[in-house]
Amino acid sequence: MANRTHDHPGFALIELLVVVAVVALLITILLPALVKAREEARGVVCSAALGQLGKAEVAYATTNAEWIPGSPLTTGYYFAANAVSPWPATGGVCYNRFAATWDDYATSLRVQMQDRSIPAPNKPNDEETRYKLIQQAMEGVFHCPSNQETVTPWGEGFSDWATVRAPSYMTMWTLMRGGSAVYHSAKKKYPGARNPSDIGQKGADDDPPWEMAVPDDYMPRHSKLGRECEKVFLADGVRFYEPSTQELTYSPDVRGTKGIWMASPPSTPGSNGREYNLARTLSYRHGAKDRINAAFFDGHVATLFVAGHRAGLENYRGSAIHPKHYYPSGTKVIDGSKLHQPIPDGTTLP
Repeated sequence: MANRTHDHPGFALIELLVVVAVVALLITILLPALVKAREEARGVVCSAALGQLGKAEVAYATTNAEWIPGSPLTTGYYFAANAVSPWPATGGVCYNRFAATWDDYATSLRVQMQDRSIPAPNKPNDEETRYKLIQQAMEGVFHCPSNQETVTPWGEGFSDWATVRAPSYMTMWTLMRGGSAVYHSAKKKYPGARNPSDIGQKGADDDPPWEMAVPDDYMPRHSKLGRECEKVFLADGVRFYEPSTQELTYSPDVRGTKGIWMASPPSTPGSNGREYNLARTLSYRHGAKDRINAAFFDGHVATLFVAGHRAGLENYRGSAIHPKHYYPSGTKVIDGSKLHQPIPDGTTLP
């Protein structure tokens, strides 16, 4: 029988180019959808983490007379009432109060969640323990996967501290400090404190109030918040954004201005609200860089949005910038023109 040969022609060049073009087109079409899906998944993880932290805060308050962790008047009280820096090598007093800095909410919540990885005091070098607490408070449930930033140490005496992951979730100083009566009480009780105004409501002494005035007797307790379901405990955000260099830093100082984890609220315009204005693309990191996830004091999590923030510092609008989320009920609007969305002077926040 005659041998039969079979031809197996390969792809012609034009056919190969067509296939490559089709694949490239499909990638071009699908890649944005994949990126969007990945970001949405990160947002879900972020919300879940905030949900855990919000529930832990509610549990903490339930077992600690309604006090809110992360305030200079609560878990950071030792630092606020004593002009000491850095952490005193006196037996780890501050560590036993479950705070690494005066705005440290994370360590208290880790204790509440029975986190077994919390380091034991390392006497006499308790500063090493404090460094570990700060570093660990940027990881795990405290980390938003959409936050890819790192921060370098800032301030005198901290050059040997390492670059760490940037903190992901901020408390609001407007809910963490007290009213005028609390300020005066603290000033009388602790006249030697480095800056007694930081214990109470900053600017509540002889200076006229800022654009908002919280109730005189406000303290960082659940019973003083008012509508807990509208008040933000934690929100996406970053700290210590340097506008001239666009550098992110952190201060390990136990009393470093607002601290590592405390921010001016999104309702505050200008450079005073640097976390949500100067660093707005880093804090508003969900959706189209126009949303933040927030845990509220009743334990629920919601997404707050802002529009107009990427065009400049004027004409903002959206749920994220309403001051009712960041001040206790009963707060009076002193100068509503200083807010992103003007509110009539004399208005009382719900």
